[in-house]
Parts: sequence; C-alpha cells; structure tokens
Amino acid sequence: MLSGLWETEEGTIIRPFATGKRGLFFLPQRLYTMVGGTLKDQVIYPDLQSSASDAELLELMQFVGLGDVVTRIGLFRPRDDWELELSRGEMQRLGFARILYTKPSICVVDEATSFLDTDTTDRLITHLREKLGVSFITMSHLPSLQKHRTILLNFQTEDGQLQPQFHPLEKKTSQKFTGTV
Repeated sequence: MLSGLWETEEGTIIRPFATGKRGLFFLPQRLYTMVGGTLKDQVIYPDLQSSASDAELLELMQFVGLGDVVTRIGLFRPRDDWELELSRGEMQRLGFARILYTKPSICVVDEATSFLDTDTTDRLITHLREKLGVSFITMSHLPSLQKHRTILLNFQTEDGQLQPQFHPLEKKTSQKFTGTV
C-alpha cells in the first residue's frame, strides 16, 4: 500500500510524494511480481498502459544485465510464476530495470542488492544517481553500499517516542559501517 501498488479499502495513507514516475519508488529485497504476464509486463509494472518501445525496454534489460534472459525467454512470452523462472539475482536486476523505466525522484531500497555483485550494484546506483538524479534511501547490511551513502539515519527511543538522528558521513571514509540505514 505504501508503494502505491494496492489501493486501500478503507482508511487513508498519506505519502510525502506521489509514487511512480518522478515520485517515490520502493524496491524491496523480494521484488513484487505479477502473477503471469510477460517480461515486458514485469518491467513496466504497475504501469501496464506503458508507451515505452520494445527497443527502450530491451536497452534497459541489457543495461541491468538481463540481456540473456530476454534471449532465453523474450519480452512477450507469458509465464505463470516469475519467481520460479528467474534467479534471485535476476529478480533484483529486474527491480533495477523498473527503476530505470520509472525514473523516480526518490527510491527506497530495502536489501535489494543482496544477490548482486558489488560492481553491478555500484554501476547501477551510480548511473541512477548521477545520470537520472535519483536520490536513494538504502537499508542494507552490506558494506558495499556504504560508499553511496551521505547520511546515516539512526532511530532512538526517547520517552516512548521514536526519534530520528542524522549523522553526516564523510565521502571515501574508512569508518567501519556498523548499522543499517
């Protein structure tokens, strides 16, 4: 519901930003997938009325390292269960293809690089941040994301209330990362 994939039946959810294109995007460790559908559907989900060309989608898939999946499966061949069809690393790459397609302003990444190698993670996050201007909020136990962080956010409980504490991080720091953001 927070990510905008499902509507509430009752009650209200207030988001500080719109979700989707140029808004807020959530990328969890285990990617939300549609039941059934084509690989193209999985990339553009939940925007199933996309006007993206096949060439654009193929370029995204190749950039995130899924060109071999497109060759093996194709963009238009429906599958019943994508979680059985793709490895965990391929699913995480598919998540980054969604970010490239959506071009959000802010992306919340929750353990979404745990099955990617460090070079791929660096290349994707650097491209999204520097070329598309995406800001990231990352939650991860992996030290490989440390170099992409500028602020460490800790939550402390004071008088029964959760209080955020922001700690600027020096670039290219040698300080050991001991928590999660």
